[in-house]
Amino acid sequence: MSEFEIQGSTLIRYKGSQARVTVPDGITELGESAFEDCGTPVEILLPQGLKKVGDWAFKGCTALEVLHMPDSVEEMGLNVFTDCPALKDVALSHSLKTVEWGTFQDCTGLEEIDLPNNITLIDFQAFSGCSKLKKVHLPDRLTELAPEAFRDCYRLEEVRLPVGLKKIGVSAFLNGFSLGPLYLPDGLGAIGDQAFLGCSKLTHFLAHPDTYGWAWAQKNASVVEAQEKEEAPAPVSGVASVAEELKALKELLDLGVVTQEEFDAKKKQLLGL
Repeated sequence: MSEFEIQGSTLIRYKGSQARVTVPDGITELGESAFEDCGTPVEILLPQGLKKVGDWAFKGCTALEVLHMPDSVEEMGLNVFTDCPALKDVALSHSLKTVEWGTFQDCTGLEEIDLPNNITLIDFQAFSGCSKLKKVHLPDRLTELAPEAFRDCYRLEEVRLPVGLKKIGVSAFLNGFSLGPLYLPDGLGAIGDQAFLGCSKLTHFLAHPDTYGWAWAQKNASVVEAQEKEEAPAPVSGVASVAEELKALKELLDLGVVTQEEFDAKKKQLLGL
C-alpha cells in the first residue's frame, strides 16, 4: 500500500512510518492534517512547486526535527507546527507574508529562528509556549506583533524590534523572563496591555524623545534611555552592512512603511553626509 494518499496534486495523508520522508514531486498542496500526529518522521523533504500547506499539516509530529519549506509556498494554514517538541531546524518560505495563528505553538525544542524578509505580521500565539526559544530574527518589513505572539517564551533573550514595526499586541511577550533591554522604534504607535508583563529583566527601554515609544516607556518602565537622533538603533559596521540597511529601508519606503523624509534622513545618517 502506498505511503501517500493523494488526490490530484494534493497530499491528503501520509500513512508511512519512515524517519526521512520525501514528498513526491508534483504535489502542490498539503491538505489539512496531512502529517498530523505522525510520530516517526524526523525530517520531511518538500518538493519545489508546493504552493499551499494546510491547517495542522505537521501538528503533533513529535519526532520531527528538520523541515525546510520551499520558497514556492505562498499560503500556510493555522497551527502548522503546533506541538512539535523536537523541532529545531526549520525554515519558512520567503514568499509568505504572515506567520499564522499558532504556527509554532508549544514547539518546546525550538531555540532559534530566522524569519523571511517578506513577513509583515506574526499572528496570534505564533510562538506561544516555545519555552527554549532564545533568539528570533524579526524581518525589517514586520509591522505587527499580534496578541500573545511570544507568550511564555521564558528564555527569549535577543530581539531587535524592526524600524517598520507599528503595533505590539496584548500580552505579546508575556512571561518573557529572560528578555533584556529593548529599543522602541519611532514608528511604533500602539503597545497592548500586559505586552511585557512578567518580563522581570526588561526594566530598560531605549527610545527617541517625542515618540509614542518614549511616552509609553516613561509611564511603564523603570529605566528609559534617550536614543539620540543621530544614532542608529542598531550598530552598522562596514560598507556591506550600510548597503544592506539602505536596501532594507528602500523596501520599507516602497511599501509605505516609512516616509521619503524619514528615508532621506536615515540615508544621510548612514552615509555620514
